[in-house]
Amino acid sequence: MTDADGAVRLEQAYPTRPADVSAGSLRIAAINENAPGPERANLTDEYVTFANGGDAPLDLSGWRVSDAAGHTYTVPSGTTLPVGGRLTLRTGEGTDTDTDLYWGSGNPVWNDTGDTISVFDDVGALLLRESY
Repeated sequence: MTDADGAVRLEQAYPTRPADVSAGSLRIAAINENAPGPERANLTDEYVTFANGGDAPLDLSGWRVSDAAGHTYTVPSGTTLPVGGRLTLRTGEGTDTDTDLYWGSGNPVWNDTGDTISVFDDVGALLLRESY
């Protein structure tokens, strides 16, 4: 990501998939762990964007997203990520849409100095884990 002046603001390097995580089609497309301005006043700009890199839609109903501290968000029933689609999970409050979900947290979730994003399916299998 770059700022208004074109300077690099966020540069991500994702590690090799851990051996305990199955190779699935869900990917992290972007993360903004440090929302601009006073962070607590701008929690909808703290987010993780997921992408479906597979060849079939993903039914995310009941899947859980968590950080290293154990803060957990459960994806609402009926949430589907189409092939090639993106879905952004925003920390703050808002109204869920097909492309944006809102955690509803009154505090930042993703640590600015590094964290781990884990995604579990509806039966608790770890599908994705990425650290930044």
